[in-house]
Amino acid sequence: MTSGDRAKRPPRQGQGGVPEESVGAILQRGGEELVLRKARDRFTLCLASGQTELPPQIPAICDQKIPRTQLVEVVVQPERLEEAIATARSLDSVVFASHGGNVRFGNAIQYQLKVFSETALEDLSIGSSVYTLAGTCIGTLFAPKKFAIAPHQELTLSLSIESPNLAPGSYYSAFSIGQGDYSNTRYDFDIVVGYPSFQILSISSQNSQISNWHANWGNIVFQNTTLTLDRHNSDLPTSS
Repeated sequence: MTSGDRAKRPPRQGQGGVPEESVGAILQRGGEELVLRKARDRFTLCLASGQTELPPQIPAICDQKIPRTQLVEVVVQPERLEEAIATARSLDSVVFASHGGNVRFGNAIQYQLKVFSETALEDLSIGSSVYTLAGTCIGTLFAPKKFAIAPHQELTLSLSIESPNLAPGSYYSAFSIGQGDYSNTRYDFDIVVGYPSFQILSISSQNSQISNWHANWGNIVFQNTTLTLDRHNSDLPTSS
């Protein structure tokens, strides 16, 4: 999650764009700069199955359920953010608590997951989906690489979604471990929905910007497009 402050700054002589150390923190727009920073007064958490209310141990100012998920956005005093996250993570009624992360537009989305099984399983694959905070699924993948796991073994899986072209905004993820995919029957052994949440920034690694993206344009930016023009002579009569 991010919040923004407009800041007038003197022009940089002999320098264009945003300095490398500030990429992902400053968005240039309309001759001004929008300073992006991680919101220090809120985080998201996932409630355990059957849990409907925010645990009272969490020092929340207010909270808001994210539709069609077990996710809750929690607002706290900025100086108590780390305390609140630590408290949430210590509770059995909370599956996880996250302060989210930032991804520059056009960059790969990279995940790392740990998988544990008490039994031997083969021909496994990982599935993943990306959702808007309104609970709309905007894309799903099934990684083609298969793997096996031995009894009481822990595996670390690294998954990368290259060039997703997600529009600037806030999203969360879902994962499944199972067998099969969209070409046949899918059977999932385990599913996790709502973690991690992340923010797509309006600036890319190449300092290009998508600073005026409207929500009603959707969540995917189509960039690699081709337009051809055929010019024809007009058949309309000319006046003499």
